Amino acid sequence: MQAEILDLFPTAVIRYGIDPEPWQVSLRQQPLEHRGSHSYSLDCHILDHYPDLRDIIERCCTDYAQNVLGMVDVQRAQTSWINHSQISDFTHEHIHSNSVIAACWYWDLPGGRDRIRFHKPDPRAWGVYNMIFDLDPQRAQRSPYAKTTVEVTVNQGDLLVWPSWLLHSVPAMTEQADRWSLAVNTMPVRGWGSSLHEYRPLSTP
Repeated sequence: MQAEILDLFPTAVIRYGIDPEPWQVSLRQQPLEHRGSHSYSLDCHILDHYPDLRDIIERCCTDYAQNVLGMVDVQRAQTSWINHSQISDFTHEHIHSNSVIAACWYWDLPGGRDRIRFHKPDPRAWGVYNMIFDLDPQRAQRSPYAKTTVEVTVNQGDLLVWPSWLLHSVPAMTEQADRWSLAVNTMPVRGWGSSLHEYRPLSTP
């Protein structure tokens, strides 16, 4: 029996590398506030203070947008903030609204490694991923098409870039350590919309 899998809608997450050393000391000095599950920087436009770093991250997000999503415009950082997690801290499942590209730069990790989870959305809400069927756990684990969660290991200096609508979370810290990252949302320079779908008044004869 012959079979061919057609991977209809693959979702790419790209890993870039940025050396944290030039910015680590300064980033740690930014004021933070604990807000439930972990700490955030008080400034939600942190990259405004680091133009060299902002330029690197924007170029990576532009590369993703143009070569993966086929977009035309250059990406610009709209919001950016520091995440600081200690033991038991976590990040719940969420997406990044009001943006096109989301990115996270891991600039100081316990042991130099950490993880992030991406979740497969079910647009029907009541659909197949919320129903109960008999599954073979080993078979489901081997198949990328049966998984609803994929855990990605990240190393210190990694910049992960993905579409903002992709659901993701961060597991709770289980050790006495500090986990530092910097999250970014980007938009095209011309903002939302496209000239291909622009509504114009009908001209009168």
